[in-house]
Amino acid sequence: MAWRKYHTIWFVMAFGWVALYVVRMGISPVLGLIMEEFHISYATAGSLFSAIFISYTMMQVPSGYLGDRFGRRKILIVSTLLWFFFSLGTALVQSFAMLVAVRFLTGFAHGAYFGNEKPTIVAFTPAEKMGQGQAVSFMGLAFGFFLAVFFSGMIADYTHNWRWVFVVFSVPSIITSFLIFKYVHYPERGPRADPAESRAAYKKAFMGRDLWLMYLLGFALLYAYWLLATWMPFHIYGDGDFDDYRKFRTFRNSGFGGTAGSFYHRDPQRHLFKKGFRSEMVYCRQCVDVDVTDAVNGLCC
Repeated sequence: MAWRKYHTIWFVMAFGWVALYVVRMGISPVLGLIMEEFHISYATAGSLFSAIFISYTMMQVPSGYLGDRFGRRKILIVSTLLWFFFSLGTALVQSFAMLVAVRFLTGFAHGAYFGNEKPTIVAFTPAEKMGQGQAVSFMGLAFGFFLAVFFSGMIADYTHNWRWVFVVFSVPSIITSFLIFKYVHYPERGPRADPAESRAAYKKAFMGRDLWLMYLLGFALLYAYWLLATWMPFHIYGDGDFDDYRKFRTFRNSGFGGTAGSFYHRDPQRHLFKKGFRSEMVYCRQCVDVDVTDAVNGLCC
């Protein structure tokens, strides 16, 4: 198979997800060290994840508008540059309040990436390769998760300081900015969309019955996923009497399995679509997969 431009786009966007997730998830394995330094409770520590997800959610619709208005390439470059600086800022905070504020701002930068990465994949990918392109791109998400939980503990153990985790993890972000600048070049923009069509699209996003079904299913799926991703290191810490590196190595398997799963699921999805199943039914099938996985995790912990 000859290498095409869209293959390059897939891997650049996937690397962006790696850069995003090491910054987002690098904090989870070292959460205990942060709690010890700032003398905070488990509930207070959870606000670090709440902060980043609140701003991440708030940024979804505005990020799409900004991409439409100023160009997706510009927004992607700016967003990756921003979370590069916010990652460094995480390492420099002097109080827990400052840490929450920096994580909140990091969520805005991450949200700007998500809102423009998927349309970029769509813009460069042939229709018959769309599922494969989305799968390759999202492999970066799972692989970034894997790298974060694998290396975060190793870096903290070597430096005896959780702050160095975010100094190291800032590097992929600046590399992503360069890759987008070099390889992602949109064709000349055509005429602007009719404002009436844009308003209709936004209305559908908020009023569509099928979309709300997807939103609710996604909420249930992601709630379970991020509950495990945030707190599983503490379950491992409490249940096993072994060194920190082995705890982090045990937790990394969640991300490693997701890397393969992201690519694997593209073929079953395509097969179900060809059989005439609607997208909602395919998504429900994926939610069942996740529910079964969560149940097994619960029995194992």
